[in-house]
Amino acid sequence: MSVTTDPRAVFVSLGRARDRALKAAQQSLEGKLSGEGTGIKHSTLPNRSSRAGEYPSRQSGETAEGIVTATTGPLSGRVSAVGGASLELHTRPEADGGRPFMVYALHDPEYLEAVHEGVRRA
Repeated sequence: MSVTTDPRAVFVSLGRARDRALKAAQQSLEGKLSGEGTGIKHSTLPNRSSRAGEYPSRQSGETAEGIVTATTGPLSGRVSAVGGASLELHTRPEADGGRPFMVYALHDPEYLEAVHEGVRRA
């Protein structure tokens, strides 16, 4: 492995790390939102509901589809829940059935490890 001191090459390499981290974060979170919960099984829903503190269970796929990534700078980016089911579910109070799953992800060792692995692969 060669080491370069060319700032442009280092910058490009770090940009690749950012992009891989964002992709890994999105894939990991989509995976977390594709499982079944351990709560009540409603006859009108395909999967058991999630309980408070769990990632939302997959019912229609709309929550996972609402996860997007964006670069916010040359070496930074964000993972967001945008619009529709994902944003509404994330921002509704847990007492009213909401699941602040973006907050869960910040404290989820598996999710964080997926992001770190994305950086290491760059």
